[in-house]
Amino acid sequence: MVVYSEEIFGAVLLVIPFDTEDEAVEIANDTTMGLAGGVFTKDLGRAYRVIDRLHAGSCFVNTFNDDTIPCCSLVISGKKETSGFNNLVKNFTHTAVSAPFVPFGGYGDSGFGRENGTAAIDHYTQIKSVIVSTAKTLPNPF
Repeated sequence: MVVYSEEIFGAVLLVIPFDTEDEAVEIANDTTMGLAGGVFTKDLGRAYRVIDRLHAGSCFVNTFNDDTIPCCSLVISGKKETSGFNNLVKNFTHTAVSAPFVPFGGYGDSGFGRENGTAAIDHYTQIKSVIVSTAKTLPNPF
């Protein structure tokens, strides 16, 4: 199904039933994309188990880009909203989480690296060692 296997930027909410936690993770990871993922559950242990196995750059538990998260903000068409779970479907494709210290980016074919925080510095820089001699000749260290 194309809507499941390709990255869609539009008003699409795909719901796929599953029977087990393992099956849910397998379905979620069966794509080359991995920008974001989430878990809605009353069991925090389950949330951590699933999130740990999801191939996604940003993971949400019981929310999706909601401004009740202290470090982030929800923007819909430039207007700040305070909507929560009740408007999840309406806001699903129109929200953006942003905080300068929270790394953002996807896994696989989603995105092109990491933005924000030290993750961006690590992603966009290359380590180089530079050795400069200030003496005409160096003593043999051996």
